Amino acid sequence: MSEEASSPAGDDQPKPVDKVDPPAQAAGESPVAAVDEPARKADNIGREYSARAAQPGMTGGRLDTERDAWQSFGHSAVNGGTAIGRDQHNTYTIQPGAADADRRFSLPAPDIDEITAYVDPAGFEQLLKAVQDERVVILRAARDQGKYAAARRLLLSDSRGLFGLRTEAGLSGLSGVHLAEGGGHILADLPVAAAKELTMALLTELRSVLESRQARLVITVTAGCQFADPGISELVVNFAAAHDRVAIVHCRLTWRLGEADTATVLADPEVEDLVGTLAGEGPPREAMLVADLLARAFRERRPLAASVREAVALRGEEKFEDWFESLPDLPTQCLAVAVAVLGGEPYETVSSAATLLQRRLEPETPREDTEPSRLAPLRAVKRTRLRTLYARVEPSKVGTRHGADAPTEVVRYVDPAVPKRVLLYFWAEYDAARPQFLNWLRRCATHDMDSARVRVAVATGILASRVFDYVRANVISPWAHDADARLRHAAAQALRVAAREPGLREAVRDLVRTWSREEDNPRLRATAALAWGVEFDAAGIAASLSILAELSDTEDLEVVLAVCDAITEMWEFEGVSLEAPELLLSWIRGRSTHRRTAARLAFMLASADLIRDIDAGSEGPATWPGLLHIAALDPVRQREIAELWRDALTAPGLHHSAKDILATWARQTERFPTMRRCLVRLLTEAAADDRTKKIIRLEAGRWSQGPRSAPLCSAEVLQALAAQ
Repeated sequence: MSEEASSPAGDDQPKPVDKVDPPAQAAGESPVAAVDEPARKADNIGREYSARAAQPGMTGGRLDTERDAWQSFGHSAVNGGTAIGRDQHNTYTIQPGAADADRRFSLPAPDIDEITAYVDPAGFEQLLKAVQDERVVILRAARDQGKYAAARRLLLSDSRGLFGLRTEAGLSGLSGVHLAEGGGHILADLPVAAAKELTMALLTELRSVLESRQARLVITVTAGCQFADPGISELVVNFAAAHDRVAIVHCRLTWRLGEADTATVLADPEVEDLVGTLAGEGPPREAMLVADLLARAFRERRPLAASVREAVALRGEEKFEDWFESLPDLPTQCLAVAVAVLGGEPYETVSSAATLLQRRLEPETPREDTEPSRLAPLRAVKRTRLRTLYARVEPSKVGTRHGADAPTEVVRYVDPAVPKRVLLYFWAEYDAARPQFLNWLRRCATHDMDSARVRVAVATGILASRVFDYVRANVISPWAHDADARLRHAAAQALRVAAREPGLREAVRDLVRTWSREEDNPRLRATAALAWGVEFDAAGIAASLSILAELSDTEDLEVVLAVCDAITEMWEFEGVSLEAPELLLSWIRGRSTHRRTAARLAFMLASADLIRDIDAGSEGPATWPGLLHIAALDPVRQREIAELWRDALTAPGLHHSAKDILATWARQTERFPTMRRCLVRLLTEAAADDRTKKIIRLEAGRWSQGPRSAPLCSAEVLQALAAQ
């Protein structure tokens, strides 16, 4: 979908307290168009969506980046798979699982590798024996006592692959299609409300499902979590481990550096004293942090003990403030803020953003009349500044717009507690910089890279969770009023992040509901649609779909497109369990022509963009069209998606685009027999009337022609239609 140009908001936009200017082009920035695009029509959007099918995965990449950004601000583990999406940069690569079924995701490679550095706490061997024959284990422990690491360790020894289950989906409806054969599964941090609704009957049924798949499941809950059903207590293991923190440091150092270099590090008497002091108290992750800091100091040839003591001391409020105030210059301060907001992006992206912030903040100086006789030599600054900031670069991959992965280096703080502290401290203490900081956030929220825009939105939501009224009035609301669709997306994501603060949930819900009823302001209504996650998190999927249904009955195309984006995100988020096909079919069968158009465009966007990376066994890894995979998992969904295709292929003004998307599906299935069979079944069901059957036959005949042909898929579809 093409995006509108950025322009100043109209007279109905709230006036900010401080002056926040529209984004201006600075040296090295991409130009921003200054004129409005011509009005678009539904059939033009259909063509945009069919073109998007050549670069699928943007929705999944956006949601994965949001999870990663949320985690980078020190929050709980990611509840969802992490994939390398278009324009997204992650520190780990995808590991598709066999029959991956939406609610399951492969654990990131670092999470699995890290278990080799796990030190069994006292009594852990007895715990292993006690649960080795259990299909379901509920692990209960105090916060920061290593529940997630213990769960991985419990499952690693006898499981064929480790997987996570989306916490948002809970346990209801969990079936064999969601579980990997022989796999170990973790549902991390089950919410207290969901735990109270668990019943022994549900867990008994789940045991049978796990038995049939020869799989295991560990559910982690925090200390104090109680279950209404007393029978569940037999599955609960209270984990109050006595961790040997010094052993954790030694083992993790060996994992990071190898035995020889670890011996060199530990031979330093000051390091021995430091480890005994710093690692002796606190949660296990503090010992892990000490090991990581020691490894980094060793690689950079810096004084070991002194460097680690200085970095750990930053956790104290006074030391942190002293550290930030002692940063040597404005460029380093700006880089500190940029790493906090954009940590996880390539270093070049973050460095450029820091330079842009510096230009906005540095005072204007008069031009000198005379030129210096000799230019000062260039100085290397990257390593020095990262060392000063206790940040690091690490190898990663970036998914390009042309489909190939390119190597890169992303930058993050070593200590996950630092990003939020830097962001909030800079906001709270640097009053004079605040207007330009808001201008900078706005400029970054229209960055060319989708992943960068998402991280800025999450950072804005973190700010809003602390100073909601100010950020709402001066940032989120102006973005929601803006003509630039990218800013409306950012406003919606920021609201969802802010709504995760318990004290703000109802205030954010009221704001989104108010916007959804602003009949005379389609931009606010579009933002309300994009903020579907606020209502979803608070009241569930039915309440969120109800708001989208109300918003879909409009002739304003910007609102319709926002509804399409929202439904596609929900489909990506919920997968086969989402009743989106039934909802869209009800819109198509209804009397509202506006809602019918919204349903068709939403189906086309989801068909073009959603993908699933699946390991097809002997056929190898394959990228499935997401809706085809959902249809393959559930016969009810297959019938519904087939009917949606039947409508799309005959829809006035949109059928050409639908045929283009279907041709892309055919090319995706060409090399994979299992995927081809699923597409043949789906299209055979879609060809329920003579008109649709004729259209599919004609289109399938074209798939065997041209440089990007799909002759095998073409032949199998034609053969199946002839046999009907």
